[in-house]
Amino acid sequence: ASKWMKLNTVTTYSPNGNALEEEIILGIKSAAKFGYDKLLPYLVAQNSDYQSVLFESFENRYENNGSFFFEDGINNDPADGIVDAAVSHSGNKSLRLKDQDNGFDLLKLTATDQLLSNGILMKVWVKTDLPDPAVLDSNLKAQVRDAAGNNLITSVNFEKVALSGEWMLYQAKITDLSMHFGLNVNFRTYLKYEFTPAGTENVWIDDVRMQPLDAQMTTFVYDLNTLRLITSFDDQHFGLYHQYNGEGKLVRKLIETERGMKTVQETQYNTPLTNR
Repeated sequence: ASKWMKLNTVTTYSPNGNALEEEIILGIKSAAKFGYDKLLPYLVAQNSDYQSVLFESFENRYENNGSFFFEDGINNDPADGIVDAAVSHSGNKSLRLKDQDNGFDLLKLTATDQLLSNGILMKVWVKTDLPDPAVLDSNLKAQVRDAAGNNLITSVNFEKVALSGEWMLYQAKITDLSMHFGLNVNFRTYLKYEFTPAGTENVWIDDVRMQPLDAQMTTFVYDLNTLRLITSFDDQHFGLYHQYNGEGKLVRKLIETERGMKTVQETQYNTPLTNR
């Protein structure tokens, strides 16, 4: 008999040869998703399969036959929201929401044992110029609909977790899915904004993440032009921001906290004088 024991197995590869999903001997899965034209990992998750995690920073858009979409195939439907290059939580862009009926379509999921038993966690950074930002507390919702997106299964209010500068971190937990689904049943997830602006009020969302409630996930945002890492988000969804000088050298790292941005590392480069 062989004395060797196989500890992990790659279950899914990308066309480029990147490992997208692995499973260790204990049956626990981990996943990675690659974006920016499939070049860079923008999501790494533990205790989750590939299909059950999502991260969207709205930095990158793709086109197919006149239709635009983000990573994970999320449609960029102008009826849901408009990409805003003047406002961002990380990177250079966010999505400015429009009042809507069905919500911003996130991801199609399969009801696995993990999701049915433990539920789904959604987090999103939100900014608004509403006179009373608290209106978001009852009008920003996480929803589950049937596979076609027609019938509402359950709806949960997002709750404010933290405030960092002008941006607010909201989260929602969708549990008790076993009451509505059996195994291998598909359903769709939505982020819905129900407040109808009275005038010119705006609501922006950025850095949307979704994962099984008992998973751990790290996500990344890159500069589209240089592909340098701009921000990495920890499992609590707070960012570590990287700043570069004109030569492309890393000069500063700042961490996002409930009390704003804090510098955790700063580097000064010595430029020797040239004698003439």
